[in-house]
Amino acid sequence: NIDKRLIKDITFRTNLYLELGRMCNAKCDFCRNSYYCDYKYDYDSILKSLREVIPKLDSIVIGGGEPTLVLNDLKRLIKDIEPYLNRHKTDLYLFTNGSCKYIDSELNAKFNISRHAIDDYENARIFGIDKSKIMSTLELERFINRTRDTTLAATCFKGGLDTKEKLVNYIEYATWIGCKNILF
Repeated sequence: NIDKRLIKDITFRTNLYLELGRMCNAKCDFCRNSYYCDYKYDYDSILKSLREVIPKLDSIVIGGGEPTLVLNDLKRLIKDIEPYLNRHKTDLYLFTNGSCKYIDSELNAKFNISRHAIDDYENARIFGIDKSKIMSTLELERFINRTRDTTLAATCFKGGLDTKEKLVNYIEYATWIGCKNILF
């Protein structure tokens, strides 16, 4: 028995995390996806299940490794579930490393963009991929100004965001470029 006075201000949300694959073009040492490989999925089964559960959900988060690596299926899935999302006021989030720079114009979702350092070179080093393949600070600023409800997501780890000063600088940077949401 929980005292209802203790939970009166708590908001309960039902969220579903969906992976279309755990493949990723980044090689972050701290990521659980660094040792997973691509797996096959049954698109029709996923779509059927989503249509059944969307009325019970507050949001769906599509992640994986990098979901835009299966861009055709991702676009198709979003198009197929969009009427259900709208009808039931279910939010859709896409968790991405930002390596597919055209995502905002093609996908109707709110975005969580992984960025583990402010400096472009440091961010690319952490991702383990060439700097030109992920959003620069300038591209990120433009992206945030064009989209709605974008969240910056960063992993705190030794050798990355590992001091109070770095965290404060990251928060100030996110605020400066217009990002209202940060996920650590």
